[in-house]
Order: sequence, then structure tokens, then C-alpha cells
Amino acid sequence: MGTKNKVLKPETWNFNKVMKIFQESASPPVFFQKKIQAGIGQTFMWVFLGILLGACGRVCGVREEVLRIPMEIEVENLGKTLLEIEGVGSMDSFLTAQPVLRRKFFREDPYSTPGGLAEGLYKTLNNPHIDTLYQEVIQEYGEDFADLKIKWVQAFQHVKYYYPSFSAPKINLIISGLYRDVYFSENLWIMSMDYFLGEQAKYPPIDLPLYLRRRYTPQHVIPMSLFYLSTNYTRNQPHDLTLLADMIAWGKSCFFVEHMIPCAEDSLIIGYSQEELNRVREYAPFIWANFIEKAWLYERSPKIKNKFVGERPNVPEIGVQCPGRIGIWLGWEIVRAYFREQGGAWQKILKEPDAQKIFRKSRYNPS
Repeated sequence: MGTKNKVLKPETWNFNKVMKIFQESASPPVFFQKKIQAGIGQTFMWVFLGILLGACGRVCGVREEVLRIPMEIEVENLGKTLLEIEGVGSMDSFLTAQPVLRRKFFREDPYSTPGGLAEGLYKTLNNPHIDTLYQEVIQEYGEDFADLKIKWVQAFQHVKYYYPSFSAPKINLIISGLYRDVYFSENLWIMSMDYFLGEQAKYPPIDLPLYLRRRYTPQHVIPMSLFYLSTNYTRNQPHDLTLLADMIAWGKSCFFVEHMIPCAEDSLIIGYSQEELNRVREYAPFIWANFIEKAWLYERSPKIKNKFVGERPNVPEIGVQCPGRIGIWLGWEIVRAYFREQGGAWQKILKEPDAQKIFRKSRYNPS
């Protein structure tokens, strides 16, 4: 989480890099024996009335009035469409009809050779290993991604409940050959589902270190997308360049996500294993003492700040057992403490731009 949901993303199409993922796999390929018939280029329009779930009573503290909110979402499965395209010309026509996918997700260079992206993508998606990858996606999510859609609907119902003007974005699910994970904008989300198969995936994204791959699981799809959405509802002071300000900005995002998916475990939201979360909770006084004694909270150096809110497997400045992004977890705890101390509507905290005020009035002091 050094920057919002950012991972390594090549600026240009690199067929050789993508193919290296499959060439280096120790597992032999398994090929499709037949084509899957359902869901070709299909747009899924879901109207999910939560009252059907509400009939069973409250779940995980979710309010029944939230579940009753009608929510329509549009989820389009472009993965199967991409795999069934025949010929470079047809691929180029498809990409022309999907300008955001072409320019934003795949980042086509406007000065590149005409048709280069279409040729590279077609070649990648016609590699026999891609069938294995797609089969793994279907085995995990189902051909219609039904469970994932229901979870998005429930999360969006919460957003709509607290922010009535919210309009759900269109969501495109694709197979990119592990080229890139996600693209988020206000009206369109694109997610490459071959990235989100978990640590046991046959073809894991080799451009991600192991400690990052564990956050690319089916369970992390919803929290990751909601972190992007959180930026629409938080206010921060752009001139406050302290580590404390960064910590609390991230803490607000975590606080938003926990209210949008109230059944989610803290470990899922922050991206720690349960063991790591238990450890930081147990040693919170020691961790906090390091921040105070070494005056890290008011550090302004991007290099130093990144040690505590950027992507790292651990934070050796505190201890090798301390997981990366520990500053984000602390920021979340400070925001929670502020809410406990001040009360009121939780949404108001997100709109409080003064990180120093939040810290001061939180009285945060783990013991």
C-alpha cells in the first residue's frame, strides 16, 4: 500500500516478460478439453434486494435497512471474450471498442507501432498456458462470478446507505496474462482476475514479491477496490507532509473499508496474516515507543516515511518480526481511538483534514 493499491506495472507491453511467468513455472500445463459455453462477452446486470437476506435477520452487525437498499451493478466478463478473439485484426477492433482498456489498463504508447498492442496481447492470450490460467480463475470464481458480485452489491449497499449520492462504477473483469492487476477510475473498474488466485496459484505473478502475493487472493478483491473508493470520501491537508499525516490518511481509508464490509476481519483489511496482526497488537506499546522516542511521526523525508507506510516485507528499524506498513496500522488505530473519544457519526472523521488534531484528540497510547 505504499501508494494506493500500487504494484509493479510495466509502462509498455512486454510479451517476453509475460511469457516468462509461464516458462519458469515448475508445473506442467493442463489444457482445456472443451470450451466453456456460458458468459461469452456477457454483461451481467444484477439487481440485488437485500431484504431477501434480511429475512434471516442481522448478519455480522449489518443493519437490515442497509440490506434493503436496491443496488444495481454492471459487471462485464471480458475475460472469455478476449480468449475467444480470433486474429490480430479482431483483437485490434476489440481494443478500439474498449478505449479505457487500451489506453489506461494496457497503457498503449501512442507512438508505438500500429497494432503492436493487439499483436502482443493476441499472442499472449493464445499461449496454451493461458487456458490453464483461465480454468483456474473459473474454478475459483465460477463462470458468472456470482459470489463476487453479491459481495460487491453488499459493499455498495453500505456505501449508498452512508453516501446517498453514490453511483456504482461499471466493473470489467478480464484475463491479462498477468500483465497488470487493476485500473480504477470513478466510473470504471478493470480487474485482472488471473492476479487474484492466491498464494497457491499455478502461475503466480512473478513480478510481485511473495509478501505482496498473499494479498492477491479472492478474499482481497473487495477490500482492495474499496480502498480506491475511500479516496472519494476523505479529506487531508496536502501541505502536511509529515509521516503522521500519511499514517492518518491511510488510517481513514482503513476506517472507511471496515464500515463498508463490517464482516471483514481486520487482518483482511490491513493485509496482514492473523499471526502478524496478533503480534503487532501484543507489541503495540513497544512499536509505539519507537515512533515516539525516535520522533518518526514528524519525519518529512519521503525515503524515511516510506519505510513505515510503503511496501516492505518487514520494518527492521523496529524489528525483523514487525510487518511492513506498520505506520498504516498505527494510523488506523489512531483514527479508531479518535472515534471512541469524540463519538458522533464516523463519516465526520473522514472529513476532518487536520491530522494533528485527530492525533491530539485521539489520546492514542497503547498499553
